[in-house]
Amino acid sequence: MPNWAEVTYACITNDEKEAKNLYNAIHDIDKRRNPLAKSDFGRLWLGCFVKQLGDDEKKLCCRGEITDYEYETLEGQYVVKIHQETAWGEQTDVRELIEKTFPSVKVLYIVEEPGCEIFVTNDEEGRFFPERFALDGSEDHEYFETLEQVTKYLNEHYGIVAESAEDIEETLDRYNEDHEEDDKYLYFHQFEVE
Repeated sequence: MPNWAEVTYACITNDEKEAKNLYNAIHDIDKRRNPLAKSDFGRLWLGCFVKQLGDDEKKLCCRGEITDYEYETLEGQYVVKIHQETAWGEQTDVRELIEKTFPSVKVLYIVEEPGCEIFVTNDEEGRFFPERFALDGSEDHEYFETLEQVTKYLNEHYGIVAESAEDIEETLDRYNEDHEEDDKYLYFHQFEVE
């Protein structure tokens, strides 16, 4: 059984026609009565999307499904956001197929898979995914753009004083040990920028 990752693509283009064609490719498989390809995932399996784009779902890695999608115009660009739940992490084959099928589209992504500590984005500028740190706990799930925001939040909400990522990790290890019987936990994650 895989660990499931939450993945979001921001597919950005200046070409309105390509953006609408990408959005409609997803919308068309979503509105079908029966899935385009057989799987346990249903109509929005990534394999159905791959097949809709004209490729072979048996040859590409497409373990997962689209959970939501949206179309928007932002600062003169067209953006199709594709939210997914996938096995282990981002499905590179699907991203590359989108960029091959729609040459004007650039795909930025963010991936969260806590089981294997995969927190990754390729959005270097932080335009769509500015998160660089996350706190994941039994009572909280918060995102931060700076380490200073993390340390301030920990101090204000938990009375934890830490100045560096290493301090945070060590302090939270102790916090988790101290609260093991209460079933409380808090983990710190840093997003790697690829």
